[in-house]
Amino acid sequence: MHDFEWNLPTRIAYGPEQLAMHIRFPDVGIRSEKFERMADDIVRMYGGEDGKVPGPRPVGRSDILEIVRRSL
Repeated sequence: MHDFEWNLPTRIAYGPEQLAMHIRFPDVGIRSEKFERMADDIVRMYGGEDGKVPGPRPVGRSDILEIVRRSL
């Protein structure tokens, strides 16, 4: 597990009873001032050379920021 200051609590991220819950970042203490760093870390850890995280619809830093901003 990575040690980022924005880690979700283990019980929220991995507890089977929480998997179906709709959890917003502020509910677990992650405020919007962390979003830029989160997006940078996600792209650095999982992004390809093109700066996009692979998937059915590859996402870049700006896409990630939009997704996490919607969690407010």
